[in-house]
Amino acid sequence: MATKPGSSKAGPSKAATSKAEAAKTASAKSEKGTIGRQELSRRIAQEAKVSQKQAAEVLEVTLKTIREALQTRGSCSQEIT
Repeated sequence: MATKPGSSKAGPSKAATSKAEAAKTASAKSEKGTIGRQELSRRIAQEAKVSQKQAAEVLEVTLKTIREALQTRGSCSQEIT
């Protein structure tokens, strides 16, 4: 019995299956509005026309600032306006 080039009886390797599952999960999360930091920094880099490294650095500073603001706000029982 002949097989097609590139195919095997055993099916895809675990690594290929794992990559496919990861891609499917990432795609599903993006459809739900959830993306990872790498994807977010990639999109920022494209929109801002900067390197992905620069975008990732700015993203980390932004997230750190948001976390700190939320912690500070959460520790105050009342906020004076």
